[in-house]
Amino acid sequence: MPKKSQEQNPSPDKAKVRIFFAEIEGNNESVKEAVRAMVQAINRPSPTTARIATHGNAASLAAPTDDAAPAEELEADDQIDGEHEAEMPAAPARKARGTGPKKNHNAGIELVPNMNFRPTGEKPLKDFFAEKAPKTDGDQTIVVMYYMQHMMSMTGMGYGHIRTAFRDVSKPLPADLRSTVRHLKSRKAYVTGEPDSFQVTTQGENFVEHDMGGQGGPE
Repeated sequence: MPKKSQEQNPSPDKAKVRIFFAEIEGNNESVKEAVRAMVQAINRPSPTTARIATHGNAASLAAPTDDAAPAEELEADDQIDGEHEAEMPAAPARKARGTGPKKNHNAGIELVPNMNFRPTGEKPLKDFFAEKAPKTDGDQTIVVMYYMQHMMSMTGMGYGHIRTAFRDVSKPLPADLRSTVRHLKSRKAYVTGEPDSFQVTTQGENFVEHDMGGQGGPE
């Protein structure tokens, strides 16, 4: 069967076109069968390339257009996935609450020597403290501050003075004395000033003088 073919040279983008002519000789059935085969061959879609995402890795692999991918490509994709996941950093384990190191919030607060909590003509601090019977950290703090300001005539107090007063009445110091004083300043308005110059306000004086005395005071 004579056949004439012409082949074009590939262009720079590597496209290739083949044109051919054929002459078919035979009975009707054989000619029809040959024509159908040629039409199917012409209409058959050419293979395309499919881009396979690999979790952020830019990689393109040739794959057939049907749903079932060859086993070699699936294995390669699985291997890329495994390598990528191995590079992901492990999330740090969260520590349970209360398991970290304990912080000393009263660090740096030193006792003040030579303080006289039994001034002449006044009740000792221990007796005054017992009479007011403060229950909370805030109430105990404002009571000893009131005593130092009014019975000991102190014009300014610091954290060290308050700690020394707690020592005199044999009471444990608040776990965070600085926070307790800030609460008395900002929430209660019982205290004013800065460290070493704290003073009890009129609101604080009224609380100690009129709202306490065996019945404590509001939290």
